[in-house]
Amino acid sequence: MYIIHKRHQKINKPSKPLKYVVCFLFSYDLTKCLMIHKIKGPFPNTLNGIGGKIEKFDPSIKSAAYREIKEETGLTKSDIISLNPLVKEVFPDKIELNAFYGRLKKTSKPIQMEEEKIQWYLVTELLDKNHNMAGINTPYFIEHSLYKLYLERDI
Repeated sequence: MYIIHKRHQKINKPSKPLKYVVCFLFSYDLTKCLMIHKIKGPFPNTLNGIGGKIEKFDPSIKSAAYREIKEETGLTKSDIISLNPLVKEVFPDKIELNAFYGRLKKTSKPIQMEEEKIQWYLVTELLDKNHNMAGINTPYFIEHSLYKLYLERDI
């Protein structure tokens, strides 16, 4: 699914498209979502999923997602039950955002790896309270990810 935005925060237009990944990782019981307090990048001082820029050396978008997860949380592919694409957003200012959702194993324990703080939030808190989210679609991403995970769990 592609979402084209007509409005977006003012960011200097890059000469080449910038591609990012963002991952919404949920606890095994699906009651919590792992979020990061961004202090740099296009959305400083906001709450967002785990992620960052897709690098030229990344063999695929999904491998970039796994790399960012490891860099920011210490979690590896073996800590994650599933990591699936959610949506791809394309912004007019040449920014592409690839969102993923995933569920962690019971034994998975994220650790602080970088200067940006990672923290578990109750899903109900993220959906009910007005947090300073990185983008207007972040609550939608969380809700839609959770919906998909519940469907997958019941299969």
